[in-house]
Amino acid sequence: MAALRERQSANEWSWRRMWRATGVLASSMLASVVAVAVLTFVAPAGPSDTEVSRNGAPYSAEAVIMNQSDSADDQVSDTQILNTLYDTGEEK
Repeated sequence: MAALRERQSANEWSWRRMWRATGVLASSMLASVVAVAVLTFVAPAGPSDTEVSRNGAPYSAEAVIMNQSDSADDQVSDTQILNTLYDTGEEK
């Protein structure tokens, strides 16, 4: 009977055996989650986008994107860009 009980306990999965096998991994994952949570709630947040736009540049990203008609005369064509990039200095 004792031999049968010993074999059954050797084949049985127990929490202790599982913790020995995965303890370091589970502990490091828990420590990482706790560290991220602490940094999220305790660390001071940086300035928001509205604060930066109020204190920084006198224009917003929306104004630059939507107000493209003012600079239509200053636009450079694709041909001019390619000529500038690939110009070898030789005139034809």
